[in-house]
Amino acid sequence: MDTENGFYNLLSKQVADSGDMAEVYQQTLQELELHTQARMSAVILVHQGFQVSAIKRAGHGVQLFAGESALAKHHDLPATFIKSAAYSKSLDYQINFQAEDDIWQTQYLDIHESLQVAVPIFHEQVVIAVLFLETSTDIDVQAIDEQNIIKMFAQTIGIEFEKRFLTEQAQLALAQSADNAKALHDKVIQSEHFLSLLTELHRVTIELSRSKTLNELFYRSVSLALRHLQIDRMAIFIIDQESNRMFGTFGTNEKGEVVDESYYSSVIPDHPVVQETLRRKDYVIVIEDTALQHDKKEVGRGWNAMVALWDGEQALGWIAVDNLINHRPLELHHKEVLKLYAANLSQLIFRKRQDERLLEFNKQLEQRVLERTAELASANHALENANRALESANAQLERLSMMDGLTGVSNRRFFDSSLNSEWDRALRHHKRLSLLMIDVDKFKEFNDCYGHIEGDKALQQVAMSLVKHARRSGEVVARYGGEEFAILLPHVSDQELTHVVNNVLAGVRELAIPHSASQISEAVTISVGVATLFPDNTLSTNDLIEMADKALYQAKIKGRDQAVFA
Repeated sequence: MDTENGFYNLLSKQVADSGDMAEVYQQTLQELELHTQARMSAVILVHQGFQVSAIKRAGHGVQLFAGESALAKHHDLPATFIKSAAYSKSLDYQINFQAEDDIWQTQYLDIHESLQVAVPIFHEQVVIAVLFLETSTDIDVQAIDEQNIIKMFAQTIGIEFEKRFLTEQAQLALAQSADNAKALHDKVIQSEHFLSLLTELHRVTIELSRSKTLNELFYRSVSLALRHLQIDRMAIFIIDQESNRMFGTFGTNEKGEVVDESYYSSVIPDHPVVQETLRRKDYVIVIEDTALQHDKKEVGRGWNAMVALWDGEQALGWIAVDNLINHRPLELHHKEVLKLYAANLSQLIFRKRQDERLLEFNKQLEQRVLERTAELASANHALENANRALESANAQLERLSMMDGLTGVSNRRFFDSSLNSEWDRALRHHKRLSLLMIDVDKFKEFNDCYGHIEGDKALQQVAMSLVKHARRSGEVVARYGGEEFAILLPHVSDQELTHVVNNVLAGVRELAIPHSASQISEAVTISVGVATLFPDNTLSTNDLIEMADKALYQAKIKGRDQAVFA
């Protein structure tokens, strides 16, 4: 016993003095060969999917494997036996027979026997590695002290493995914590900048609403944006679709000074960037590292961004901004603020035009009253028409506020309103209500691979595909947020619901949008969570959403590109 303790202490010191785990493996396998006459030994890491870390063959040095080295690729190691010892969590022996002749020629058969031993190494009752050796020692007289030596080797490497494993995990956790803290700090700063810009945007919008004329509105739009919204240079162009011409209003020169550019007029350029800007709502077109101009003369280089101004479905013109003065990068929150600014300015331009038209109309009306009292009734009728047009425009603005600007389907606000209405209706008539929660699979990887512009196009295609399968009265397709959509289906049968779900999945697959970064499919796919309830007074809309959301989570766990019914 004293001899074994002395050997254990010496082995522990030798292993502990090793510089890293590679030296631990090397020291252990060399000593193992020395004391057990092992003709082969190895260390297999169970917690890394049975990866072989080191092998020692008699008369050769220790071979270390730093990268991928699956146990299945090492044909001289008995994979089934090693895994069996790991699963049983106990030291195991087996006899290995090798024949050097034809197994049917038993008369001349040369059979070699060897003993194979597998010893599990534990960390908190979990097997993290297996120590394996093969020896030609006489099987029938395997000494107890040799077994103890093998166990001591396993215990020694296990203790050192555990210490270094825990140290490595602690270092990784510390590094991860630092990375998370930095990322959180960066997000907080970005959020603060975004909130600050939103506050300034609100103040600017209030100031702009006080403009008395359209010309004043254009001037103040440029000057206030330069002063409060971190914009270097800005210009506003108005277009006339019938004549296909564009007109300047106010802009900035190469020094960032606000100048009157109402003299400028030309045919609307047939440039793809301009045409794309005038085709898309609520979208900022950005050209990186391009020539920046003033009066058609190049004044520098930087990024140029454009966003359209809209009156309903008709483009009014566009805003152009760049970073000539301070060369600031265009952050995501700057783009969001620019989109909101364009939307607010569009409404103000529309309303100011309406005000000026109404003012001009009133002047003409007064003149006509003085000239011909008989035309008063006709003038009043025209005024009523103008008021109805204003009401219609306001109603249109309200409808637009219920739409998602990117995909053209309903937005979250409209979805919430529709869900509450359909819930109340189903409760009154004791009808069932079904909800599909849909997520575009691996969309972050898609954006990382193809870029956000292609990502937006993919979301638009997916949205249009979903709309094809929810056209009945009361059925709603909405963008729930990011790459997530929702479909609300009032009082549909199980058969109809299954039909819709299958069509939704198949419809997106048929789009065949390439997705080389997905491990699920070569094309874009979706995961669907489906839930159905008969509303009663003990439940709420949140219960339906939560059921569908949990089902969606299960669909993702099961491999995505599928639907799970709650």
